[in-house]
Amino acid sequence: MLAIVSLAVENVLRLLLAALLGAMVGFERERNEQPAGLRTNILVSIGACLFTLMSTVGIDRAMGDLDGPVRFDPSRVVSQVVVGIGFLGAGAIIKHGLTVRGLTTAAGLWVVAAIGTAVGLGSYDLALAATGIALMALYALRPARRWVHQLGGGRDEILVRAGPDAEVTRVLGLARQAARGELQAEIEIEADGSQTIALSAEFGPPSSVDGVVAELGKVMGVRRVETSG
Repeated sequence: MLAIVSLAVENVLRLLLAALLGAMVGFERERNEQPAGLRTNILVSIGACLFTLMSTVGIDRAMGDLDGPVRFDPSRVVSQVVVGIGFLGAGAIIKHGLTVRGLTTAAGLWVVAAIGTAVGLGSYDLALAATGIALMALYALRPARRWVHQLGGGRDEILVRAGPDAEVTRVLGLARQAARGELQAEIEIEADGSQTIALSAEFGPPSSVDGVVAELGKVMGVRRVETSG
């Protein structure tokens, strides 16, 4: 009886650890207002951990009373988690005109599912290491990504979400002033009149992507300004 209670406590602690590690990754996505934020990453990590636990401990319990040997492959459940998370990740990828957003978020969900699976299997060292590396990629490499992008002369992508009364000409004017070279812009108008303005240009010195985002956010009628990644 004591062994059963001890195992139950351990499994609950695994679920809690999976939730914590998922929250650490999800916090960065929530902070940057991405489609899959804090709660989504927590749920994905818990779900992956629970499926993994059920493929090992749960199936053992369910078949413990059966007579004769029963053979099953726990890895089949884990493989289905990998496949299933692909559908959820695909839902986070959004195309707005010239820009495609959500790739980092989709990859993050995939990694969080793997972290939850590792916790479910008891591989805490791998789960903690993967979480640390993922956070480093999301936080520490963001400035480095922009530096490499500017060094290579790449184009930055900005998505402006605005209301029906937004000063679109002001948005385009500010972006054109800050752009180095050609500015590409595409405007989509929703049924309620709200507008999505996709901007693509090279915003190098003396301007910066963060500076352009801040200026665009001050324009009347602009609700939110996002960058790729």
